[in-house]
Amino acid sequence: MSSVTDQLDKAIATASNWAVTGWSMTFGNRHVAVNSLQEAKDLENSFPNRLEALSYWKDVDTVGKETASHGEKAKDALANGDIGAAKNSIYLASYMEKRINDKSPTWGPVLLALDE
Repeated sequence: MSSVTDQLDKAIATASNWAVTGWSMTFGNRHVAVNSLQEAKDLENSFPNRLEALSYWKDVDTVGKETASHGEKAKDALANGDIGAAKNSIYLASYMEKRINDKSPTWGPVLLALDE
């Protein structure tokens, strides 16, 4: 189970920083790359899709922190021997992640590890 705990720790750290580390994302019909919350904040006020980019990355930040919270709940559940509650928390984190990344690369592998 320590392997799962290690995966949980890594997923919590990763999800908490999604908006900071970011990923490739473009906005507007000119497909301007805005790959993190900081990049969105640094956009000129005249950029037509500035509010869209800011909104997207703020949502990523919120979702990342919420999923990290569910990861912490899963850790607590595992520490108390409640694998069912841990799975429920990670499933919810994975579901939430799919809103912003449908492959769920952070929480999906943790959920699979809990099933093993």
